[in-house]
Order: sequence, then C-alpha cells, then structure tokens
Amino acid sequence: MILWGVFEIKPFVFKTSGKIVFGSGSLKKLSEELKVFPKGKVLIVTDENLAKSEIIESVMKEVEKSGREHALYGEVSPEPAVEHADRAGEMAKDCALVIGVGGGSSLDVAKGASVVASSGGKARDYIGLGKVPKKGLPIVAIPTTAGTGSEVTPTAVFIFDERKKGGINSPYIIPDLAILDPMLTLSLPPSLTASTGMDALTHALESYVAKASTPMSEIFSIEALRLISQNIRIAYADPDNLEAREGMMFGSLLAGIALAHAGVGACHSMSYPLSSFYGIGHGLANAVLIPHVSLYNAIAAPKKYAFVASLLGEDVDEVSSREAAFAIYDALLKLLYDLNIPVNLASLGVAEEDLPRLAASALEVDRPLTNNPRRIGYEEIYNIYHNVYNFGREEGY
Repeated sequence: MILWGVFEIKPFVFKTSGKIVFGSGSLKKLSEELKVFPKGKVLIVTDENLAKSEIIESVMKEVEKSGREHALYGEVSPEPAVEHADRAGEMAKDCALVIGVGGGSSLDVAKGASVVASSGGKARDYIGLGKVPKKGLPIVAIPTTAGTGSEVTPTAVFIFDERKKGGINSPYIIPDLAILDPMLTLSLPPSLTASTGMDALTHALESYVAKASTPMSEIFSIEALRLISQNIRIAYADPDNLEAREGMMFGSLLAGIALAHAGVGACHSMSYPLSSFYGIGHGLANAVLIPHVSLYNAIAAPKKYAFVASLLGEDVDEVSSREAAFAIYDALLKLLYDLNIPVNLASLGVAEEDLPRLAASALEVDRPLTNNPRRIGYEEIYNIYHNVYNFGREEGY
C-alpha cells in the first residue's frame, strides 16, 4: 500500500533507547535520571581530550550528586581499536553502570565495556550480528557531537585484526538512557562540526534510500535531512549559535534512530577501509564519498534522491525526473565546498595503488552493500574510489 504517494506501508518493528532526555542544559538532569539505575560505582568512558574538560567535571559532579562513586577510563582514541573496550570492560567489572561521554568512539567503547564486564571474554568475540548473549551493565550515553547517533543505535564499531573495521550489533547494547545537551557541542571546532554533521547527514540519506527502510524509519530520515540541511552551514560558520546546534543535535538523533531501523548503504562499506587503513575519521570518509555514491545510486531511487536534493536547496520542479535525481550530486558537492571539506581521496593521503585493496576490503562489509538501493560489486566500488581519488584536483580543490 502506498500512503500519500510517499510512504510504502509494510511491516516493521520499532525500538530505540529506553529514555531520551533532550534540551540545552539537560546534563544537569543526570543525577536525577540516575536514581532509577542500580546503586553502585559508575565507570565514565571518554577520550583523552575530554577527560580533562569541564564537561567531564560536570558529569562527575552529577554522578557524585546521585550518591555514587566513579572511575574514569579516559583513553579512547578516534576510530578506536577493540582493545579499548576490553580495558574499559575490565574497569567496569566492579561497577553498576557505564556512562559514555563524547563522540561516537567513546559511546561505542562504553557499549563494548558493558558487554565485556557482564559476559566476559574479549570484545572481539562479540563483533558480528547477534553474538551478545544477554543484557549487560546499564548504559548511559551523553554525546558531545552531532554526528554518529550512537546514543540510539544497537551498534558499537571498532578497528580489529589490525586493518578491519566492524561492529558489535545487538539490541542489548542500545543505551538505556540518552542525554542530549546541545550546549555540549558549542566547543566543537568548525572542522569537527562539519565532518560529524556530514556523518549524520549520510546516516539520514542512506537510511532513507535503503532497501530496508520502512514508513516509520523514513519519517525520521526525512526530518533529519531537513534539520541538518537547514542548520549545518550555520553551525559551521557561527559555532556559538545555540539554535543551530540544537537543530544539528536533534537531526543527528533522528538520523541515528533511522539508521538503527533501516541500516545504511554502500557509502559506509566504502568508508570503513578508509578509516582502518588510513585512520581517516568516519565522518570525513563518509563526506568525501557520499556525493559519488549518491550519483551512482540515483537511478535506482530517483524520486527519493530528487526529494533529498530539494531539501538541500536544489530546484527540481521543472526538470526531468532523471535530472532531478542527479541534482543530489551537485547539492552534496556544494555542501562540501561550503564546509571546506576535502573532495578527493588524494588530499586525504590515500595512495592510488591502494585503491584495489580498498575496494576488496569494502566488499567484505557486505550488509550495507546488500541494503544499498542499487546493486554494487567490486568493479563499481573500485570505479567510485577511482573517481573520487582525483576529483576536482585540476580545479584546485
């Protein structure tokens, strides 16, 4: 059944975080929210930069206000190796609850720590689908970026076996509480605002066109796309604009809910090797690839891509359906230029001779590939990498 000419009605299951607390200043509600959780020590998981910040001091004060002791694992690195979850998990074994504070990496390590502390073994044992045997320690997620949506997803992503990237995927690691305080993102530098924001936009776009999308997930994808497209440039250019920060954090949240239910596509499969081989941040990897992956996909879902292009500011009313769909390419490239994000792989230090290896590695990330709206294999993946490698270099980008 087609509803309003937009949504195809089909069966779906919907689940998200146990509780979401959203709003500027909402971090101050943490001590009150902790009352419903088991008594005992709290492990706070964050990265090296945040570990010494006022944000973590505020979290600690809220934990103390709730009458609890706390320990700190403050060593999370960008694109974290799975061993971070092992070390944090060991610390969590005498704790009653884990709080992740930071970007997606810190939230993912907190999720992994919950599993290791409760189920034993190593976090590597649980990478895959449905390998977590039971609910672990309660998880509280406090994002400080508007990007990954990890606060509402059943996934924790790590680098493992040296140069592979994959996730623990289980409903048991969906956070029990998510506190989203846009004020925590005010200190993000423009470059991180841009790359994390493009990560959220990629989640919204790929979940919208995904084969597994449902009428429920598409509602979240569309509103996420609308919010992010309206606010990302403002948040980048005017970092202190709280209204734009609120829009970005809400958009990221909705995109996270959408991807948790519909999944992502080829852009994510192709971004993983860029992170595992070259250490390129996930949001930046998604950003440089998404225009070209969208151009490849456009003929498979023309109405959806045309609609997204219109949300991003393109005039698609008086052009053919084909031209309207392909307008997504220009819309996304304009966004990258405005956000001063690199538009080719060469500028990110990728070696041209590595492209075949990257394509082979991307092919191993098969779940997003099967969820992609257009069938894609090694040759197509390699060609996209190749097109992105030198893109815009003659024009000086």
